[in-house]
Amino acid sequence: MAQANRNEPSRGRLACNSRRDMGEFCKGAARLGCGCRALNVDATMPRYFFTVHDGLRDYPDAEGIEFATVRAAERYAWHVARDLLFRREAKRRHWLVTVRDETDRLLFALPFSAADPTIRRLPRPTKKLIQHISRRRFALAQAIAEAKGGVYSARATIARIKGKPYLAARNGQSVDDPPSASARRQPRDPAKPARR
Repeated sequence: MAQANRNEPSRGRLACNSRRDMGEFCKGAARLGCGCRALNVDATMPRYFFTVHDGLRDYPDAEGIEFATVRAAERYAWHVARDLLFRREAKRRHWLVTVRDETDRLLFALPFSAADPTIRRLPRPTKKLIQHISRRRFALAQAIAEAKGGVYSARATIARIKGKPYLAARNGQSVDDPPSASARRQPRDPAKPARR
């Protein structure tokens, strides 16, 4: 059998995970007499999408990364959080990374405070307090972002009423005008009498 790297199986073959074979590739299912668990290389692995949230804006992953298991995707999320926290723990501890699958189903959310190595050796009550404060800070950042969006929408509405142009963008996206008054009006229920 040809010697190959364990992490780079060739297409169309089954990778042998047996310690005895030390990364050699089996040439077919009939040759797997070693009792190992074979991994079909041609099978597509699920793709996971990682989005980093700082409360004010989201940084989505449009391409995603393929992992064999959800656990592997979770380990990668921990590495992302630790890398982004490095030497900026106090500024980014309130951030959050979410992981979604190909169907856009939320698998889990990892707060950066859980992956922060600087608070690992602190007493448990102190860690819990820091994580609680981080969650509150994230909620505050979200509330501020929503308030700013409301201000932009209000300015656009006032400018439209005055007949002046107003162009606003928030995080690279244009601020949509609120629906017109006729669109907001609910259709009248025929069972209720009309008010006069």
